[in-house]
Amino acid sequence: MNTLIKQRLIDKIQNEKNTIEIVQLFELWQQLKNSFPQSPINLFAGSLNDEDAEEIRQIVQSEFQNIEGEW
Repeated sequence: MNTLIKQRLIDKIQNEKNTIEIVQLFELWQQLKNSFPQSPINLFAGSLNDEDAEEIRQIVQSEFQNIEGEW
């Protein structure tokens, strides 16, 4: 998850005064988590920081931008 989005969510939750809305948000979060099938790849979600992910994206883009050999 983008660090900025994550921090914005945390800030909004911490500043929310209405406890009912916080409970409703938590219940919605649980419903969303349970509605999507879990994939083994999800175990790695969030394991890279934004800088490392961007570096990998740039490497993949530069390395696979050109086709070598005959097609």
